Amino acid sequence: MKCIYLVFTILLVSCNLETPITEKEQKEFAKMTQDWQLDVMQGAEKIDAILSKMDKDLKMWENDKIWTYELIEKFGPHLPKKKVIDVYNEQILLNRKLGYDFTTLVYISSITKDTMRETSSRIWKKDKNGWKVTNMSNLIKKEITN
Repeated sequence: MKCIYLVFTILLVSCNLETPITEKEQKEFAKMTQDWQLDVMQGAEKIDAILSKMDKDLKMWENDKIWTYELIEKFGPHLPKKKVIDVYNEQILLNRKLGYDFTTLVYISSITKDTMRETSSRIWKKDKNGWKVTNMSNLIKKEITN
């Protein structure tokens, strides 16, 4: 159901007939999302920067659990730093006030020392206060190695 909502939103908005997005706007959006992801990888030491880009009405799905802004804020001081091995990301600015980003991280868990893969997709909306994540989906699992 989550994926259907995300795909439907992207398709609906991408059909919008407004002035084309400039390369500069796309690059600025990409840089902003990448900078935010760098903060997320730093964990609790960057919790204020992380929360500043999250909408207060945020809904985040992570491994079949729904997180609210308040739960993320409460857990924030315990958010571990990630020792990232590999990262892939993509950003799509759908219009001047709506964007999407996708990130896959491979990292070493500071708790279990396992190699983990975290895949995240986010919907960003821009308002008078700047860009905020409004919807987010994360899947975190142990990487299987042969």
